[in-house]
Amino acid sequence: MPKLKGTILTVMRELFARLGKETEAKFLADLTPEELVIYHTGLPGKFIEVDSLTGLITKAAGHLFPKHPHPIRELGRYESKIQLTGIYKFFLNVASLGVVVKTYPAMWKTYADSGNPIVKLSDDRVELEAEGWLDMPMVVTEKIGGFMIGIWELMGYQEIKLQIPAKGKWILTWK
Repeated sequence: MPKLKGTILTVMRELFARLGKETEAKFLADLTPEELVIYHTGLPGKFIEVDSLTGLITKAAGHLFPKHPHPIRELGRYESKIQLTGIYKFFLNVASLGVVVKTYPAMWKTYADSGNPIVKLSDDRVELEAEGWLDMPMVVTEKIGGFMIGIWELMGYQEIKLQIPAKGKWILTWK
């Protein structure tokens, strides 16, 4: 069973704290008993089974970004901006796009225990595929796509467009 680091839980908790207890209470009321346990006790540095996270991600995104056309992507975007601070943010500000893309496979292994990221880069386009993770849920694909958008924003790129041609595949373009 594929697993992801629980960093998204920290992001959810922080965003709900910003919105207030009422919004979080509505979210908590929608969770299953298993999801409640994961939300309250899951640690950012521990791997959690993807199947246990997909419902949490979907429900949290719906409560956090109810009017956004892609709430799960938006949650992933916020995850990158909240998690990639300090030295990571400095790195993204000074490193070339080529260097950042070359580090993506190592970054992938920090957050996911499945899939082998294959990256193709051109001047204004990057293609990423999670080779070997054929059953990646679309929820995870959307969240990772949002995370990628956030990284490009942190690097200063604009007019970022994301295409998801299939589960576990992303195409990012920008100006």
